[in-house]
Amino acid sequence: MIFRRSVFVQVFLLFVTFSCSPSGGRAAADGGNDGGRDYGDSGDAVDADVDGDSGVPGELGPGIYAVQGADAHGAYAGTAEIREDGRVICLQEWTDFTFEGLRVARAFEGRVASWNPVRMETVLKTAQFIRSWQGNTRPEGVNPPVTCSASFVETGPAAWSGSWECEGRADAAFTETWTWQGPSGSEPIWENRRRMIPAHDPVPASRKNELFSLYASFHALDAVAPYTGRSDFQEAMHYWVHDPTDLEYYRQDTSRVRVIQGIVDPIALREARQRRDAFSTDIHQKQAIFEAEAPVYFINELGMMVDWNENAQTFVDSGDSMLWTGLYAASQAMRYLVTGDAAAFANMLRSIDGQMLCHDITGVPGDFARTVRVHAGIPAGDWMQGQGAYAGIDYLRGANNDMLKGYFVGFLWAGIAMKRAGGEQTRINRMIAILNDLKNNFYEITEGSINKLYTVMLLYFLMDCDGMPVWNANYTQCLRLENDYETLFQANRPWLVDQGNGAMWEYGTSDWSGNHLGIQTMLGLYVMSTIFDGELTGELRDGLREACERVRYVNQGLYQMVCGALGSFETPPPEIEASLWFMQQYTAPKASITVDRRIDPDFSLSPFPNLPWKNDWTTTDRTQSLRAYPLFEMTMDSIMFKANPFTYRSFESGIRAGGIDYLFMYWFGRWAGVIQ
Repeated sequence: MIFRRSVFVQVFLLFVTFSCSPSGGRAAADGGNDGGRDYGDSGDAVDADVDGDSGVPGELGPGIYAVQGADAHGAYAGTAEIREDGRVICLQEWTDFTFEGLRVARAFEGRVASWNPVRMETVLKTAQFIRSWQGNTRPEGVNPPVTCSASFVETGPAAWSGSWECEGRADAAFTETWTWQGPSGSEPIWENRRRMIPAHDPVPASRKNELFSLYASFHALDAVAPYTGRSDFQEAMHYWVHDPTDLEYYRQDTSRVRVIQGIVDPIALREARQRRDAFSTDIHQKQAIFEAEAPVYFINELGMMVDWNENAQTFVDSGDSMLWTGLYAASQAMRYLVTGDAAAFANMLRSIDGQMLCHDITGVPGDFARTVRVHAGIPAGDWMQGQGAYAGIDYLRGANNDMLKGYFVGFLWAGIAMKRAGGEQTRINRMIAILNDLKNNFYEITEGSINKLYTVMLLYFLMDCDGMPVWNANYTQCLRLENDYETLFQANRPWLVDQGNGAMWEYGTSDWSGNHLGIQTMLGLYVMSTIFDGELTGELRDGLREACERVRYVNQGLYQMVCGALGSFETPPPEIEASLWFMQQYTAPKASITVDRRIDPDFSLSPFPNLPWKNDWTTTDRTQSLRAYPLFEMTMDSIMFKANPFTYRSFESGIRAGGIDYLFMYWFGRWAGVIQ
């Protein structure tokens, strides 16, 4: 099978290599229809307007200008450019105006609306994605943009002044003086690089009719009906919003924050702060931030993953902690394998001990807790107080398939690290005992063939079965495990290899959390196969490649990194670049913000519900966006590579999530050689 580059990554790489045309649909200058000169096709008019041989133009035209201006926020300085095609680019930075200790700036694009007299226009957004922040709130419903325009007149040698008036927003007016600096270069002084990249092929008319008929009751919902008349809703094309604008700007100077194409107000500045917090650090600096805060705020006293209540300064229990604790333990194991860091090894042991406690505390064969915490009063709901030696601990019931994967991920990577370090046989024996109990008694293994395959392979690894001599006391058990995993693999081969472990993506629809579980399974099986005799490695690599093919339009970060790094490709696939871009979008630390994309007039809902196979969209909110926005434009939860990227709402809660997901990606990337 020949690997097909995803549209997402092709365009992403184009951004890296070439400069892009500006977004926003700005019209070119009126081509001299009002009696002015036409700057759209050549530079002849510029030459004709130069005063003598000084190089100073006699009229305001294409070139670079120094700007001095003022508005309600105070005085500012900056740079402006008029391009040959009539595009106008304005960069402003205030002298004394700051936001959260950062200098404030703005960048926007516009156009020359007429040359005689010179009149310029721009369209500025009044709302983007944050609904409210610190007592500031956007109006209900769609917040339309405003058109701002200014007529410029000559006020001195090579200087022109104009007052920008914004329709209906007197508070947004600003006055400027432009002074000629020189001709434009081959590239504009700034570009808005935000682009929408198709997330799938166009939906065939027959298929669209089928889906629209199937989801007619979804379209009739009060939340969805207002969008059904939109052309983008009817087109049913989903997009990835790719926006690297100002990445270099923040890398050069982290002491500033810049609003892009918008009215400058507190919420717009908070939105800009999100971009700044993502781009002002590289992927290694983000790792250092998340690494330092994880054992303090996001791992509780018993080694289990938690969130952090910033207001109360307390841990917040996670109902999915078993799975995420496994990821954290694995990240620290990989960190140890890459660096030999003793602190990483200690972090790993702390969380592995927490996972083992989750099994031991229930006292029921084949059962385990989702998480544990220090006893905190009378338990409610699914919380139970431990008995006997565990009386000082509460545990959360509800073991299931997802939480089982926490044992798989944590025990596998910790086992590799422990065997590398040596001296941890007691813990390894405990892990073996827990896995044997689950294999014999937990229904998700006894009734699940892929879970059983993973369990017997993990036992085979932990027991050092590969190459075990016949006189070893465990030889018979190891031989049975080997026969079992070979038989189970062949039984599941069509699903694991030919179907990429069930990877799926169709017109904005996927099993987001399931994708994560699926790639963790494939990763674990692959790694174990390389530790054994390698007999299954080639086929599992083919399965990883097939998984990549099936979701080639989707960027879930970890998924693309794993299948791209380990799948059988002749050259590293571009999905690896996409996964690194996914990491660059993280704010560090993560922030909790109130997001509602519906305030933006460009927003539309998808015509298809999220997780449609649940068939509950009339009773459960399954709405999702047509567009997947950058991570820094949303509240980031604990594990972003399992989240639906088409989410369009979130609420500021004062509860902050940690970067355990980022750490897993980072250290896997280091371990696999993807990140240098």
